[in-house]
Amino acid sequence: MTKGRPTNGQPKRARPAGGGGADPYHRFLRLSRADCDRLAELGRRLAPELPAVVAEFYDHLGRFPELQRLLQPPGVMERLREILLHYLGELLGGRYGAAYEESRRRVGERHLEVGLEPRWYLASFNLVVQLLLPRIATHLEGDPAGLLATTLALSRVVTLDQTIAMERYVELYTRELDAAHQRLKEHADDLEERVETRTRELIHSGRFALIGELASGLAHEIGTPLNIISGTADWLLADLPEESPHRPELTTIGLQTQRITDLVWQLLHFARPEEAEVVPTPLADVLTQVRSLLHHRLENHAVVLGLDLPADLPPVRAVPEQLQQVFLNLLVNADHALEGRPVKRIRVVARAEGERVVVEISDTGCGIPATHLDRLFDPFFTTKPPGKGTGLGLSITRRILASHGGEIEIHSAPEQGATVIVHLPVWRAAADAAR
Repeated sequence: MTKGRPTNGQPKRARPAGGGGADPYHRFLRLSRADCDRLAELGRRLAPELPAVVAEFYDHLGRFPELQRLLQPPGVMERLREILLHYLGELLGGRYGAAYEESRRRVGERHLEVGLEPRWYLASFNLVVQLLLPRIATHLEGDPAGLLATTLALSRVVTLDQTIAMERYVELYTRELDAAHQRLKEHADDLEERVETRTRELIHSGRFALIGELASGLAHEIGTPLNIISGTADWLLADLPEESPHRPELTTIGLQTQRITDLVWQLLHFARPEEAEVVPTPLADVLTQVRSLLHHRLENHAVVLGLDLPADLPPVRAVPEQLQQVFLNLLVNADHALEGRPVKRIRVVARAEGERVVVEISDTGCGIPATHLDRLFDPFFTTKPPGKGTGLGLSITRRILASHGGEIEIHSAPEQGATVIVHLPVWRAAADAAR
């Protein structure tokens, strides 16, 4: 017995070398050892006539425009004649085991490769039978029983050929369809993602326009009254003695008017960010300055801030003041997340990765629910209590980074802290100076 290699995840069925009864499908076709011997004898008799069969076969195919295109390239006709002559020798060889079936599978592969539709090559098997039958009848003239038995044997083997070739064709064609389906799915997923991204961009663009109008209106309508209120409060404070019970109220008025002023400024900056010159910026300097600015705040909150900044960190393309605002926003957010936590630690790690510098800011805070992660960069979305935040900090941060050619991502889970990852482009003197 000869075992074939696995195909399509399934082992081939073992075939006896000569066929004839051992295989279930052979038994179903009623292909017997006597059939194999009969066809082998016929092959020896017809061997001299097989080239004529090949010539008639391709003469017939050449009459059909649908098939002519397959025969036109140089050298194809000669090669096909050789293949058919070899096939006829195997068809009338009397051995229909594993090697024969493998040869038939290759026939199915060739048909798919050249683009021959199944109806044509299945009909070609029938054409072979039509061309052989008159010659078989001549050789077996006067032996009607032998003619019938030989004809049936030939029919059984040709049916076997058609089945194997068709199975292989279907297997390969299905594989191609699966691959095409996968490519289509990947394209559809990519397209869907791009549509969603563009939709979000359009939504944000619309919001930016509305925010710009709102900020301009607010700055105009309440700017002057705020200045008057703030100035009056300062004037009254200057004249009040230190022990006056009205000093706390006036101080609160001053702080709240300043908070409103800051909110309007944030709105204006968010909707209409200022343009400034991009320069080579040492990231270590920016982060060190931010640490100094937040030193007293973090000390009062018992927060430990650690900076891991390699000495050979390359400069980045940035507007230093804007980059400082980015990291101020991110570290203040981390500080807020640490409120009430038993361990209050923020760690900032920077490293170079090819043409980018990556900064990771991790905290031991309360974490962020999964339902909030997708909304963190939406304007006015905040997880802080009322009066504690405007919901613009992260939106402004992302816009600044985007204008620098950078990116930001946030990873978090409830009670597991959060990690913010910032990507910034490295300064390349010649290219960036030319911008």
